[in-house]
Amino acid sequence: MSTLQPSVNRALVLHPGGTFTHSERRIPTIESDRDVLVRVVATGLCGSDHGKLGRYEVAQPVILAHESSGVIVATGGNVHGLKFNDRVALKPRNPCNVCPYCRSGRYNLYTFDSLESHCIMEKLLLV
Repeated sequence: MSTLQPSVNRALVLHPGGTFTHSERRIPTIESDRDVLVRVVATGLCGSDHGKLGRYEVAQPVILAHESSGVIVATGGNVHGLKFNDRVALKPRNPCNVCPYCRSGRYNLYTFDSLESHCIMEKLLLV
């Protein structure tokens, strides 16, 4: 497998009504001193990738796949404990850090109203 970074991220996008398109997106760059750029090596698909998650149905385009692992290719200056070439598994949802669930570390119980507008089917992801 090549370690060269691609020039664009290619993604499969699910649209409302169940149609799919192929999309090319810009390669993300480190924007914050807490950012980590990951080259995705493997991605799984799950139940939410069919366009529904509980009551939520896709209302805007969503890039599929969010259960991934990869290799760190860049970090912001305030990232500690992670470095270039570390292998990582990615958690697809960011806690709000405000509600009681998130503040107690039980972010898996957080009730959210939408799926992310982009996910990890892309080759390079900023987390």
